[in-house]
Amino acid sequence: MKRWISILLIASLLLTFLPTGGAAQAETTATTHSHSGWTALSTVSSVGGTLSAGNYYLSSVTNTLSATGSITIDGDVTLCLNGKVLDLRGYAINVRSGDHLTICDCSSATHYGNIGTDGLWQASNSSGNCNLTGGVITSTSSVAGNSSAVSVESGGSLTLVSGNIAGNTAGSYGGGGVFVHGSNSSFTMEGGSIIGNCADKKHGGGVSVASGSFTMNGGSIANNTASGDGGGYGGGVYVTGSDSSFTMNGGSISGNSATQWGGGVSVNGSSFTMEGGSISGNTASSGGGVHVNGSSFTMSSGNITGNHASGVGGGVTLNNTNGTSMTLSGNVGITSNTTANTTAANAPSNVYLPEGRVITIGGPLTGSQNIGVSMAKPGVFTSGLSGKGSFANFTSDDSDYILLSSDGGEAALHAHSYTYSAEDAVITQACTCGHRATATLSAPTDCTYDGQAKTASMQYGDNWQGYQNGNISYKKGGQSVSKVKEAGTYTASVTIDNATASVTFTIEKASQEPPSAGEGYAIGYGNETLTVTNGYEVATAETGGTIVSSGSTIAPGAVLYIRRPGDNNHTPSAWTAFTIPVRPATPAAPTVRGKTDTSITIATESGKAYCISDGNWITGDDNPHTFSGLTAGTAYTITVRVPATTSHFASESASTSVTTKTAAAAAPAAPSDVSVTDSSVTVADSVNGQQYVVVLAGETDIDWSQAQSGNGGALTFENLTPGTVYVVYTRTAETEEAMPSQASSTSVTTAAATPNAGEGYAIDYSNETITVKDGYEVRVENGKWQTETITFAPGTSYEVRKAEANGVPASAAVSFATAARPAAPGDAVTVVNETIQGKGDGALKGITSAMEYKLSDGEWTSGTGDALTNLAAGTTVTVRLKATNAAPHGEEQIYTVEAGKSLTVIFNSNGGSAVASIKDLSYNESITAPIAPTKNGYTFVGWYKDEALNQVWDFSSDTVTADTTLYAKWTANTNTAYTVKHWRQNLDAGSDENAENYTCVDTENGTGTTGASVTPALKNYEGFTAPNAQTVAIAADGSTVVNYYYIRNSYTVSLSADTGIASVSGAGTYAYGAAVTIDAVVEDGYSWQQWSDDNADKRRSFPMGASDVRLTAQATLNEYTITYDLAGGTLPDGDANPDSYTVESAAITLANPTKTGHAFAGWTGTGLDGASETVTIAQGSTGDRGYTATWTANHYAITYEGMDGAEHGDAQPTSHTYGTATTVSDPTKTGYTFAGWLVNGSGEAVKNLTLGADDYTEAITLTATWTANHYTVAFDANGGSGTMAPQAFTYDAAQALAAASFTRAGHTFAGWNTAADGSGTSFADETSVVNLSAEDGASVTLYAQWTEDAKYSLSGQVTESDGTGAAGATVILMQGAEEIAQTTTDSSGCYVFTNIPAGVYNIVTKKDDVTTTTMVTVDADHETTDTIILPEGRKNATVDNSAAGVFAATVGGLNEIANSAQVNDGETVTITLAVTEKEDVTNSSEAEDETLKQEQAAIKQEADGQTLAFLDLSLLKTTTPNSGVASTVDIGDSNDNLLTIVVPFATDNRCHITVYRYHGTAAEALPEGSENAVNGEYFSVGDGVITICAKNFSTYAIGYSNPPSTGGSVGLAPIVTESEHGSVQLSPSRPSIGQTVTITPQPDEGYTVAAVTVTDASGQALTVTKNHDGTWSYEQLRGQVTIAVTFRLASDASDCPQDNSCPLAGYSDLQMHTWYHDCVHYCLENGLMVGTAQGVFSPDTALTRAQAVVILWRNEGSPLVEQPLDFDDVADDDWYADAVRWAVAADVMSGYGNGRFGADDPMTREQMASMFHRFALQKGIAVNEGAAVDLNRFSDADAISSWALDVVQWACDTGLLRGFEDGRLDPTGNTTRAQYSAMIMRFLEDITQ
Repeated sequence: MKRWISILLIASLLLTFLPTGGAAQAETTATTHSHSGWTALSTVSSVGGTLSAGNYYLSSVTNTLSATGSITIDGDVTLCLNGKVLDLRGYAINVRSGDHLTICDCSSATHYGNIGTDGLWQASNSSGNCNLTGGVITSTSSVAGNSSAVSVESGGSLTLVSGNIAGNTAGSYGGGGVFVHGSNSSFTMEGGSIIGNCADKKHGGGVSVASGSFTMNGGSIANNTASGDGGGYGGGVYVTGSDSSFTMNGGSISGNSATQWGGGVSVNGSSFTMEGGSISGNTASSGGGVHVNGSSFTMSSGNITGNHASGVGGGVTLNNTNGTSMTLSGNVGITSNTTANTTAANAPSNVYLPEGRVITIGGPLTGSQNIGVSMAKPGVFTSGLSGKGSFANFTSDDSDYILLSSDGGEAALHAHSYTYSAEDAVITQACTCGHRATATLSAPTDCTYDGQAKTASMQYGDNWQGYQNGNISYKKGGQSVSKVKEAGTYTASVTIDNATASVTFTIEKASQEPPSAGEGYAIGYGNETLTVTNGYEVATAETGGTIVSSGSTIAPGAVLYIRRPGDNNHTPSAWTAFTIPVRPATPAAPTVRGKTDTSITIATESGKAYCISDGNWITGDDNPHTFSGLTAGTAYTITVRVPATTSHFASESASTSVTTKTAAAAAPAAPSDVSVTDSSVTVADSVNGQQYVVVLAGETDIDWSQAQSGNGGALTFENLTPGTVYVVYTRTAETEEAMPSQASSTSVTTAAATPNAGEGYAIDYSNETITVKDGYEVRVENGKWQTETITFAPGTSYEVRKAEANGVPASAAVSFATAARPAAPGDAVTVVNETIQGKGDGALKGITSAMEYKLSDGEWTSGTGDALTNLAAGTTVTVRLKATNAAPHGEEQIYTVEAGKSLTVIFNSNGGSAVASIKDLSYNESITAPIAPTKNGYTFVGWYKDEALNQVWDFSSDTVTADTTLYAKWTANTNTAYTVKHWRQNLDAGSDENAENYTCVDTENGTGTTGASVTPALKNYEGFTAPNAQTVAIAADGSTVVNYYYIRNSYTVSLSADTGIASVSGAGTYAYGAAVTIDAVVEDGYSWQQWSDDNADKRRSFPMGASDVRLTAQATLNEYTITYDLAGGTLPDGDANPDSYTVESAAITLANPTKTGHAFAGWTGTGLDGASETVTIAQGSTGDRGYTATWTANHYAITYEGMDGAEHGDAQPTSHTYGTATTVSDPTKTGYTFAGWLVNGSGEAVKNLTLGADDYTEAITLTATWTANHYTVAFDANGGSGTMAPQAFTYDAAQALAAASFTRAGHTFAGWNTAADGSGTSFADETSVVNLSAEDGASVTLYAQWTEDAKYSLSGQVTESDGTGAAGATVILMQGAEEIAQTTTDSSGCYVFTNIPAGVYNIVTKKDDVTTTTMVTVDADHETTDTIILPEGRKNATVDNSAAGVFAATVGGLNEIANSAQVNDGETVTITLAVTEKEDVTNSSEAEDETLKQEQAAIKQEADGQTLAFLDLSLLKTTTPNSGVASTVDIGDSNDNLLTIVVPFATDNRCHITVYRYHGTAAEALPEGSENAVNGEYFSVGDGVITICAKNFSTYAIGYSNPPSTGGSVGLAPIVTESEHGSVQLSPSRPSIGQTVTITPQPDEGYTVAAVTVTDASGQALTVTKNHDGTWSYEQLRGQVTIAVTFRLASDASDCPQDNSCPLAGYSDLQMHTWYHDCVHYCLENGLMVGTAQGVFSPDTALTRAQAVVILWRNEGSPLVEQPLDFDDVADDDWYADAVRWAVAADVMSGYGNGRFGADDPMTREQMASMFHRFALQKGIAVNEGAAVDLNRFSDADAISSWALDVVQWACDTGLLRGFEDGRLDPTGNTTRAQYSAMIMRFLEDITQ
């Protein structure tokens, strides 16, 4: 009775207080009621133990009551939480059998709390992430161990009306909040919340039902977790057991999580019915919302949304377990659930169905839901959908599948089998199901350069399925690019499968703003130049102007234009005009204040500058300035200007000419260059300071007041009388400084008077002549004067003048011209051609009376104005204008009458065969009848003129006068053919009557009258039905065909089965003749016998006859055999396998065989998918069986050695398989001939090697042996002369070229080249070369290259001692004893020599018994000599080379010695340097000069064994009086003046050249070099000369040493820098110049050579060659060199065990057993490369330019260099900035030239080759490009950019760059990081060492 009271109470509470919906996750709705009559629980002791039947509420002064033990419900108990917290402290509320607990709450108190990382709700002192409204049942500790908050046992029941169950941890049975277990136990949730509970050992974080029922009508189950070992099912609710159920009518299950199944609900072997409520926001590994395993899930209402699974089924997952089902009806929502089990993090996943599971549709689907479905295997996924909904109620969660309706009306997922095609920018996706969709590639929307990357985009159609992440790639100019940024035309493409869509677009250049005023330039006013700022350009005009380069000279006042120039990404800006400021105003000419014979004084002004005669400028200061030190009687120019400042130009100059005072002079020379006209006399080259006057001959009274003053130019005296004698007088003008001189004179006669216009000649235009009148002469302009009649050319210019007569000069000439010839008549005359060919009615019109004409070769006839008529075709008429008194006849023009049109006769055959027209007929011409036409079914009658066929054409008399058409006439035939065809219907054909469905079996031919009717007869065919007969008309052309189509009949095949036959197939209805196939299925244990017609073929085929067929299948019991193929193996002794069995036989396990040399790989055969080592035939098996033993042959690895630099063609075998012969092809190696393979290092080398099948049972090493090829080098003089023997070379053996011995006049040898024109490869003389040819026996020709010796002019002036020009002096150019050229000075003392080769010369000047000798240098910088001043008195300076022999010298400084000599009156002094070649007399017993012998011996002792060439230098002074004997003294010991003596000497191939002399009492060596001079004396060695600077002269000698056989003079010992981790040896240690030096590095143990460099004294790197023996070599210079060898740790990646100790093991994306292992190992071990991220190396990612330079920079030791970063895209703090500085400074890599470095751009393989090439040059490594590798062997050789050909050739030759296995080089492809590691290892290991 009390139970019913409790139930009524609960019902009353629900009806009165329950909310209409479920509570929110973090709160519960209170149920308000009175506690009157209720029992208060206020102490700790009161909440432990047993609660008997009744109503209780929590009552305490504090918010929390803690249980002291488990609480047992006894009877019907209602517990009101009253807003308090009941802390169970690990204990539980137990509801036992027959008892019932109702939990409610009547308070809205708030309890702050948080849900922690362990999933439990815990109270807090302040607001947290999960605050609860109302009372809370929780457990803050585990005093009694973990258990459910409420445990409902068998027969017990629990109702939650309101309040919260939170923060509890389940025991070992699960159910953190509520645990329902036992038969007939139940839990009903009307409200409240179960939140923040945890089941960490089992299942059911919120509620667990192990046996019993759970009904949820409201409330919230939220944020509960299920996890732990053996647990993890049902984060919110877990239901298990066949007697358990969960019904959800309302409420919400949200935010729960399970580590395994069912984040919201997990049902296992039970049932779950959902008729309302929501399941959302839950997570699990599988079944984020609901997981169903061996259970039924029925859903008719509610929503499952927003749940997530890390595995399958974000919403609902069904396991593939018996009893698992899902039934849907009504308005259900399963949407927006997701999974992470795809490439996307949150892919749709609503319902997941394993294979074999479907959704049962239990009733109509009434909502508009789209339930997402995914399946393990696509197919039908509903049952019973038809009539209750449609496939549109579902969607596909799998983009690979689409939703379809099956034939039965069920929903199904279909896996598209896509094919893709592309056209232009569109890719079409198509499936066999008819699905079709398109995706379009679109160009970037903004296609103007802005510095930002542009991207194309793909637009996928709404019905596009699957892949939507197309990787868009770009190409520019055919080369792949990673970004679309720069201006230009690009092609974007996307490839899906094999379909590629592409779109081409252009990034237009961006515009630029024009420069502002004053922007972009600076004016240099001082040097009048314009500096243009980088990034601007200046031009002289906006269009068509000239670009003004920076630093160009500019004109003041000029208008220029400036703009920003265009570049790769910008169009030029508009021009901005600017004006160069004008000069300041020109100042007034200087004012002369006074002058003397040596000075001129002027007035000056501040702000102005002054100079005299191009001297230095002085600045004015408003005070007078005096120019002093001037020459008397000399004219000077005083110039003034405003000087330039920083803000304006210098002004134009103004000048004044001033002459210093002189004494009066003698009469000047008479005028010599005087010319006359008929009225004037002109004095050319008048002299400044002289007066000129002209008077009539005989006049003695000269009026000088009418004189003109000389001005240095011409003076003209006018208004004179023609033909009259005049006298020209001149004198020095009277000035303040001197009196006028006496006058001198010249007589002249004026020319005759100039003719008037038309005077002196007459023109006759009829005869085209000019008649010259007496006393005159005429000439064609600038031609020869004539007095005879002249035949003129019209339009020609002539001159006429009065001829010279009686001493009167000819007059001036007057020009006149003959009239030009008039033009031809042109269109004024017209031709009228014939109208019809041959009619002769042509005409010519427009010949006027001013014209004349002639026919063919006839006479000229005057025109009348009338037309010429009746002209035949081809008539020509020539017409021209007639001559007049003012003009000659006109140009002639020929007019031709052309033929008229030809006539044509057309033949219309009226349906007959075509007849060709007759063309090109003339007027009134007759024609011949053509061949008669033909017409099927008709006979030709003839040709008629009219279409009515009434007028016959008579070919014998009718003629053609116009275009004509003739018509054919016909009569019908009576024997016209027709055809009858009989067609029988084909098998499986349609009913349409055509050749596709029917076959013609009979053809009949007949004849009749054209157009008559005929009815052919039908035929009878077995198995066919005949058609109806046809009546047709006979076509004229015999084309009539009558077709009869016979329809094929059908018959029945009936089959039955006898005993032992399981089934028969093939019965049915068949068309006659169709192939009938019948078959029977024999039951297990039976074998086939026969058909009832005694045919033993179980499966048989026969054609269907013309009657029905009935057959019965019959069978007998069967027995089966077992056969074996041991494939060469045998069974072990005692083992045997049976050869037959029956269905009754016991299970049989086969024994395995063995085979020598092989491993048993298993049996293959009946019932086996592959080889299996264990085969068992199970009892009850049927069928004959066969088994074959399979074996695996042993494999032995093949290792190749001796292959450095070799090519091995196709892939070679890497192993030898036992029992199979292995063939190894011969390799090739540039420069070598293959000698054969050595097998395992012994035996004879064998070519075309074949390894015997059974010859080897261990690993094999094949060593390639080689013979180096030999070739010769021939030398071609190439225009020179001489002979040189060919030189033999061996490949890879460096050898110096023989010294060039060819000569060529006027040229200098410049080296060798492989091409005569110098376009090939160049080599210096005697340079070391290697590998000029790789071909054995080849001959390479080197052509001498010549440089034509430069020639120069040499000019100068010789003056007298007073500074006046020395006219008439003889100037001789000497080199040693050879006279090069000789000339005489002009009136000013000037001279010029031309075509003089560069060199040192003596200029010997002679005049009036005075001789000077001056040394000059002639070259591009020295083409003008200093003025040679002849000394006062007779002082001579000469060189005596008469006995110099090979030492003929050129000497400087002799003039100074001569000029300093004292000369007495009447004496001549001559200073001479005498050079005499001397023999070595030290060993001569007949030497006459003992002193010389002693001096030479002393020099020999000083020279210490050097070879000596002796010469004597004597400085002599000879004094010659006017009378008496000359005396000569040697002043060589007393001279204090330095002489420079240039002596020719063969310096080539001689070393230690030294100049010795005997001075005083001992021999000494002169110091070498001016920097080592003593008292100014030294010597220097030049090219073929020795220069001696000395004061004292006596016996000299030139000493030298011969070089060793290797050539060159002994140089300074190289400096070898100290190296860590190794030592260095040199050979030789003190090399000679030009000698090859071998460097042998000796690294310490564990180290190897990193780099070898050789630099000269300036730090410039020399070329160093790595040799094959591990040494390096270079060619010794004259100066000292420094050798640096660095060592690094050796890396032997090939010995790497490739385990966790390998450097590659630290990177997840690196594979150890790959081609790149060794090179990546090398780079990682040596710190050259690091990963792109933690544990990531990115081997296949394209290497960027920044990464490339950083790696090289690290190899160089990460040097820090001072180098500006002039790149817009490299910042100072970028990680690669220091590496970029180094790369730019070392010229290893530069930017693009547009301000960009492109740090993130990928490096192509050819760019990489260029970088390493430049790096090699930077390190001084020889990079002579050859052609050892034929680039054409690569299939894509044409793809190599033209700029990269040389560097790619080098990279391939050195092995740095290699091709791919498919024959590609891929030069423009990006370099991956793995490829780069290989390149840098090859470079450092093979190229730099």
